[in-house]
Amino acid sequence: MLAAAGAAVWHGTRHEQAPRPEPAPVVAATETQQKLADHEAKIARLQAEIARLQAEADERREILETVLALQRGESPPGQADQQTAGAEDPLAEFQRQVQNTAVILLWYGDQKLRRLGEPEAARREYERIVKDFGQTKWAAVARKRLAQLDQGAQGDTL
Repeated sequence: MLAAAGAAVWHGTRHEQAPRPEPAPVVAATETQQKLADHEAKIARLQAEIARLQAEADERREILETVLALQRGESPPGQADQQTAGAEDPLAEFQRQVQNTAVILLWYGDQKLRRLGEPEAARREYERIVKDFGQTKWAAVARKRLAQLDQGAQGDTL
């Protein structure tokens, strides 16, 4: 009997000494699915923003390359083949000069906005491009810049 009591005490203290593990919190499957959906949505937004910034950078690079080529007296990128055709076709040469003028005005507008901090002066350049060179690809860029100015965006987003 004494042995049984000793065994009971021993078993009792053993149970008291060994702490019971806390049950792991159970996360509902819907919570996990919601978190996954939120992360996927964030990734999609970031990918869209990266694509937008890449397109903007490509556009700026093309403007800069065109202006630099014109300053050097060279044909802008993508117009080298057209230059030989322009020697025979005065209309093609005229259209090339229209494109060149529009891109230079766009560059001036960008400089007035970014370097000089003069959004109204930049707006006038962009509006001039839209009015006088509305059929060029640079007029589409100027329209986008005008929309950004209307939204109050300046500097980094332009």
